[in-house]
Amino acid sequence: MSVASADIALVEMKGTRVRPDGSAFNTWHSCYWMKRAASGWKQFAVTETLPPRPPVTEWVRWLRAAGGI
Repeated sequence: MSVASADIALVEMKGTRVRPDGSAFNTWHSCYWMKRAASGWKQFAVTETLPPRPPVTEWVRWLRAAGGI
């Protein structure tokens, strides 16, 4: 998890689904955007783009410039 601020975080995940015989079925790469709420962390967005994609530092810069954090 990469923390953008005390209230915003980005979780980058990837994985592979496999068939019963062990061969790869498909792979996925996703970025989950989380916001801290009174009840805990809540997902508010997901970015499903294959790498290369902007590094976390660029996402943080963009959010700060937009006034999101």
